[in-house]
Amino acid sequence: MNSADGQEVDVGLAADIGTLQRFPKITGNDSLAREFALTGRKFSAKEAREIGFVSQVVEGGRGEVLGEFIFRR
Repeated sequence: MNSADGQEVDVGLAADIGTLQRFPKITGNDSLAREFALTGRKFSAKEAREIGFVSQVVEGGRGEVLGEFIFRR
């Protein structure tokens, strides 16, 4: 299934690449991990940063993200 087909939760599937095992450890919040897994609730880049799912948020599109990555190397 790809993203064009919809989210896994929309068709009754669970993430199957270890996401459900790792997400609570990353966020430090079992309840929040279950909420995302069971509801498929989307979250913003800002919220992803706040819960520790990503370490940095870069403003802009793909070009800016790649530029930031290359700049930091």
